[in-house]
Amino acid sequence: MFFLRKKKSHWEAMSSILQSTNYLERKSIKLYTESGVLLSPSDHVFFQDLTANVDKIVKDGRPESKTVTRISKDDQGTYWVLIRDEDFTELISTTYTVINAVSNIVKSDNIIGSVFKLDLTQSKVIDVYGKVESCYLIFNSDVLGYYPFVPSGEERLSSLELDMHDILRSNGLDMLSDFNKWYGISSIPF
Repeated sequence: MFFLRKKKSHWEAMSSILQSTNYLERKSIKLYTESGVLLSPSDHVFFQDLTANVDKIVKDGRPESKTVTRISKDDQGTYWVLIRDEDFTELISTTYTVINAVSNIVKSDNIIGSVFKLDLTQSKVIDVYGKVESCYLIFNSDVLGYYPFVPSGEERLSSLELDMHDILRSNGLDMLSDFNKWYGISSIPF
């Protein structure tokens, strides 16, 4: 008899990072308190005043929120919704809220992905390559999972990305196993 595994919801997949935070802290892998949602603009009215629309989404129903957002346009013509919150659970929740709202107001095709930054410089578990300048976890909203992205100049440290994939997956994070969906992102503004 075959059992079908229930597909996880967007929120279940994205919030799986919350199950991994204790492990990351124990292994001296720091999660930054900022995330970025990368959007491909369209002629939809939502993008005409993106700052005000994002502020409304974030503050709607939560006027006491300490979450700070700002918008940045990169050299590719895409927009970053940068989200900062010292409470990591709130950061994940707000990131999801922005993605969900854009999907409902505009369409999900306008979401390229969301990005979280890690600091590996103090970790003895993963950073066997010396000091890594930047390390990111990218959440792919199309296929609902995370993958590591470790740029090094114009290259990627693929072997470190594979090591991180295995370690994070074994510690509760919903990771993408299809390496063809591990896209690099240039001009990450944090």
